[in-house]
Amino acid sequence: MLLNKSVSSHRSASELAAAYAALKSENPRLYAFDAAKMLGCSEAELVALGCPEQALRLSIPDMTRFLNELTQFGPAMFLARNEAAVLEADALPVFADKVKLIEGRADGFYLALSVNAWSSAFAVLSSAWLKRGIQFFNTTGTAVLKIYIRDNARAADFDIWIRSWLSAEQTPEQPVWNSGNTECRARGVRDAAEESVDKCSYSTLLNEAVASGEKVRLSLCNSGCCLETHAAVKTVRAMPPWFNILDEAIHVHLREELVTGACVRASALHTDELSVSFEDAAGMSVFRIGIARDGKAAKTVFGESAV
Repeated sequence: MLLNKSVSSHRSASELAAAYAALKSENPRLYAFDAAKMLGCSEAELVALGCPEQALRLSIPDMTRFLNELTQFGPAMFLARNEAAVLEADALPVFADKVKLIEGRADGFYLALSVNAWSSAFAVLSSAWLKRGIQFFNTTGTAVLKIYIRDNARAADFDIWIRSWLSAEQTPEQPVWNSGNTECRARGVRDAAEESVDKCSYSTLLNEAVASGEKVRLSLCNSGCCLETHAAVKTVRAMPPWFNILDEAIHVHLREELVTGACVRASALHTDELSVSFEDAAGMSVFRIGIARDGKAAKTVFGESAV
């Protein structure tokens, strides 16, 4: 799905490709998200440069059917991010149409994707790490959701299947609106039922959850999707500027300097939980952690009276 009108980078695809190649030669492990900021373009523009060798532009008239067909390749890694946080969760969900949403559910996993959130989609073809994936971008060229199949041995089967979803146009030029604004912000804001907590940090909360062995509900929202996983956390590690969860099926990366506040409330959906929302400097919710109201971690962090 391409836009008919755009406000895009002033550089041609060939000029941008040369600048991107020079940047990657200096830092081969640089992520496209960070490279886009350094180059003053959008991430979608950088992915499109790979068409049709390293990326394939897709046409997806039925997103629910597309996502359910993707599950034929087994468990996948789902990745959502905003400016302050990244959440990666492995699952094999079943997808269904809801009002203005597509929902994916599996044990301990939930995904809600807005049907109007994405503007372009690409299959990405790699020779290393996870070899095949799908990336969805909004109109500004900001990533809404990324999905990577875990079974690299199925890459050839994936390549056959994806042909039925190819766009007729495989140009490396990617039109976007306001491509200089690649910010992907969460839409959650604090409501009247939430209370600020001065002595709560994500590191404190997660370390207590690890110590107690209790499950936590980890949620991240951006401008187009919400991704959530519910599991016991085993490995947390500070690697400034990031604080990380590094479990086998769940990875979380929080930019410590961008998380500036926290508030807590009783969860509206899960009545046996407290929902702790971590905010950026603008007061926008960037990440949520749900913990059992009567659990050891909640009592240790907030005290008996708070739960």
